[in-house]
Amino acid sequence: MISQDGSLEGIAPVYEFLETTWKEEKVCLFLQLFVDSRGHIFVSIARAGTFRSTDGGNHFEKVLDFSCWGMTEDKAGQLIFGNYDSKHKAGDHTGVQVLLSSDGGDHWANIGLAPWRKQDHVHDVKVNSSNNWIYLTLGDSNEKFRGCWRSKNVTGKTEKPSLAGSHKIKTKEVGVFEPGQSIVIVDKDKTQNNSISSVAGNEIHLETPLASEFAEGSTIFLHDWTKKISHPDNGLFAKILFHGTDIYLTDDSGPNLNKSKTGVFCASDDGSNQTYIAKPALPYQGSAWGVFNICQDSEQRIWTATRPIHGEGHLWMYDGKSWRVLETVEEEDIKVWFRRNRTFRDLTVANLRDKNGPEYQAVLTRHPEGSMIFNTGDCLAMTEPGNEEQKLLLLVIGAERCGTSWLTNYFRSHPSVFVPLSKQLHFFDAILSKEVGERNSRRKRRQLVNELQKDKPNKDVLACLLYREIMMHDHSAYLGYFNKYAHHESCFADMTPTYWQLEKEHFEFISNFYDKLKILFIVRDPISRFLSFAKIAARRKGPLEEEKIVKILDPLVNSERQSYTRSIKIIEAVFGEESRLIMFYEDLFREESIQKICEFIGADFVPANYDGVINAGESVFLSDAAKKDLFAKIRHEYEWCADRFGDALPDQWRQSQRLIES
Repeated sequence: MISQDGSLEGIAPVYEFLETTWKEEKVCLFLQLFVDSRGHIFVSIARAGTFRSTDGGNHFEKVLDFSCWGMTEDKAGQLIFGNYDSKHKAGDHTGVQVLLSSDGGDHWANIGLAPWRKQDHVHDVKVNSSNNWIYLTLGDSNEKFRGCWRSKNVTGKTEKPSLAGSHKIKTKEVGVFEPGQSIVIVDKDKTQNNSISSVAGNEIHLETPLASEFAEGSTIFLHDWTKKISHPDNGLFAKILFHGTDIYLTDDSGPNLNKSKTGVFCASDDGSNQTYIAKPALPYQGSAWGVFNICQDSEQRIWTATRPIHGEGHLWMYDGKSWRVLETVEEEDIKVWFRRNRTFRDLTVANLRDKNGPEYQAVLTRHPEGSMIFNTGDCLAMTEPGNEEQKLLLLVIGAERCGTSWLTNYFRSHPSVFVPLSKQLHFFDAILSKEVGERNSRRKRRQLVNELQKDKPNKDVLACLLYREIMMHDHSAYLGYFNKYAHHESCFADMTPTYWQLEKEHFEFISNFYDKLKILFIVRDPISRFLSFAKIAARRKGPLEEEKIVKILDPLVNSERQSYTRSIKIIEAVFGEESRLIMFYEDLFREESIQKICEFIGADFVPANYDGVINAGESVFLSDAAKKDLFAKIRHEYEWCADRFGDALPDQWRQSQRLIES
């Protein structure tokens, strides 16, 4: 079943799978639902295999005889699959296979280690989005191999076809592979394990000749699997969750096998090949059997549940400080709310949001005549049951010298607004636009280094800067930071003025990033703003002659990214009237303007301090003739704004317009 709009009312059946035999019962037991970046839907059914739909669920075809609990995709679009049912046919025991597909699931090749064939299951496979490393959990059978394994997912491509019998292959990459390494060469569903004897430029010399021909563009996968995480008392690691720099692992063995009585473990990965002993994070209560699924919502809270096979089960939530039981049940079907569709054993769980109303939670269980699936797409996570409504994310944007420093101080004095101690996060510009964000990212890293070098670093500033670094690799940490530090505030404000230079497609991404988001765009008379910018230069270099001022300002005046016309049109095209507020700097320092801002963000009015000027610079002088000559290029800006805003356009703008037109 699929809902195209993510609402309860939109759920509709699209495809029915036939039952199969499992444990001598006729069932249709879904183990995994996965949607890749191509929009292809993969459904894995116990003992039946894995099926793919390329048309939104209308038709499915079998692509693998195996089923899985773990399937993932890396940054290159390669699919990685870990088989669950090693005995997919009577009397057959193929053992564990980790399969790689570079063509969307048409062909699969085994990239797992040979000793893994002694195991029965891969419980999970995940790619860490921050570094593209692959992690998998092995269970059952040989205890030696139980644990969480990691590959750094180093791959290359062959530059030319490689003939059978050859000891050489040429790659498109240089410096990726080294002598002594083990590799797997993959051509569709054909593989060969080999070892590298030497490397010369992009030419790899192999220990063993190629048994068959490999086509140009074949994948070379580095066999660097390492048992990275283990625990001496752990029976079986099950599911994997990346949470910032931490790795959470659930335990599916239950307290009778797990001597540490731990349901969730926490670990980290320093990149070395040494095995890390996981630390207990969540102890069992009572005699529940195992913790299987685990997930985090958009507020960075972690959700999991213990299974009440022999006693009580619990729904758990971790808010970054402590674990809490939100529900106790005595039945198998535990209601768990997740950010996206997940499967809890034979229970498919979905979080639904009605775009025009309140949020719903839906639990879709196994139907008597066949399982049901549901794909929620990119629905946002729910708030905790019974909690207040979702917080507002406010982006304050505008060119330099537009009063954002003063407004930041005001917001910090407001009890309903949280502002990071490191004022400008530069999150969206860094992840969306290299041109806009790269310089600012370097600046934020310098701030982090400077703070670390202090004898007594400000722990709150340091936390903000460290979170900002994590955000660059794990985008969910952006909201995670606000939700961790904004406790009683109803609004968190990202005061990054340079977002105004982003393109339309970037703002479209932002508008879909978070459900409750608003934009405050502060604009200032362009001539006054440019001259104020020149004051900053004068503050650093001392008094400037008119010629130098013109030289400093000319590139800015000619920059398309400095155009209000361009940016206002984009903002008004992407954000509705209720989600945007355009305010003039010249009107900002008035009580009625602050009242309007408070009303816009849904906060009570708090009086502001209008005394004093923040970031004042040295005075600069530019003659009227020089102004007219320099700023004639932006005459159209004044004309467009005068037509757009009419009587609301401040007097300072009209004076500058008359100067240019005189």
